[in-house]
Amino acid sequence: MGCNRNSRHKEVVPMTREQLLDAHKRKLDVETSRIDSFLAQTDWEMEKTNTGLRYQVYHHGHGDSAAMGLTAEITFKALLLNGTPVASTPPGETRSVRIGYDDEVSGLHEALDLLAQGDSARFILPSHLAYGLTGLNNQVPPNAAIFYDLHLVDLR
Repeated sequence: MGCNRNSRHKEVVPMTREQLLDAHKRKLDVETSRIDSFLAQTDWEMEKTNTGLRYQVYHHGHGDSAAMGLTAEITFKALLLNGTPVASTPPGETRSVRIGYDDEVSGLHEALDLLAQGDSARFILPSHLAYGLTGLNNQVPPNAAIFYDLHLVDLR
């Protein structure tokens, strides 16, 4: 007895450009709602950039402004919006990031560009500025927004 192979597989019908754009918009709307819910729980007033990055500088330093090409020494905690830790600098240590050049998520480069030396800030990176559709191994699921609490220690 043979089986009909075609009966087990559905025909894949390509989506139109409009359907793809609509699906992407729905995904962004869901993510924006999750971020808005997170912010409502925290009571933080955050600014929003054109890319969707949310930020709040809660301590203003007195140093030079960050800029593309400078190396930033930072301390940070990165978490999923549910509080699951993603990464952080070890206590007493910093991490060097060459703004606009190092292999970091694009949202971190955008975030650093908003700061001055000595600033401490909170950031929420939507998934497209973080680890996107693929996530990061078992640490960050696909389509996850990331929360950063970051201190810009030094610029050089």
